[in-house]
Amino acid sequence: MIEINLLPKEYQKRKFKFSLDKNTIYVVAAGVAVLILLAAYTFLFQVMPINKIEKNIIAYQQEESKFDPQIAKIDSLENLNKLIIERLTAIDILDRDRGAWIAVCSDLGSRLADYLWITEFKQLIPQVAVSPKAPTNPDDGSQAKSAPKPAGPQVNANIRKATLKGQSFSLNSIATFIIKLKQSPYFTDIELMNIKMTDQNNAESYEFTINCNLNFNGTENKTTDNIALAGNVGAGAQF
Repeated sequence: MIEINLLPKEYQKRKFKFSLDKNTIYVVAAGVAVLILLAAYTFLFQVMPINKIEKNIIAYQQEESKFDPQIAKIDSLENLNKLIIERLTAIDILDRDRGAWIAVCSDLGSRLADYLWITEFKQLIPQVAVSPKAPTNPDDGSQAKSAPKPAGPQVNANIRKATLKGQSFSLNSIATFIIKLKQSPYFTDIELMNIKMTDQNNAESYEFTINCNLNFNGTENKTTDNIALAGNVGAGAQF
């Protein structure tokens, strides 16, 4: 069957024709290739490593969970070691100046008044300031003539803060105890901080707190006084 279109050319139906030249085809092909390379690069160097890292993290977490009993045991041993060090430190503090402490406690007991007793005797050990080393001259390797002094005041290790807490049935007993305490070579700067009335076994009593300084040099002073006193007594016995 033959069809003849007798319409003028301007009224005839035109067919759409799409054609590309070779250069355009090459550019489009190159763009597609670049996109494929970028997708492959993203998959190979980003997606796969991330998946591998996540798998490694899960494996490490599972491996770590196997060591939980050992870790708990190590933690308990560390806590035990810390407690042992604290106790050894306390023993070292008690053993240090042991002779002086015996003298201090004996002196304190001898100065207690009637109807008075001590409930707490607490001492604070200050941090002793350490002088820094003298700077070294890099030219001749010798130290400077004068070393810088520490900024803070010098602390005497033999003078320590202390607190005495006690109870008494009489205000006169507290006053007598303070007077006797001031005569001690071991206690200085005595200050009565507070005093209040309390109920002690259905009887009225007074609680008091005294702040003072402990002078461990008093042991040497008292020894010297005892030697001098013994010499005087011996000399008087000769006449």
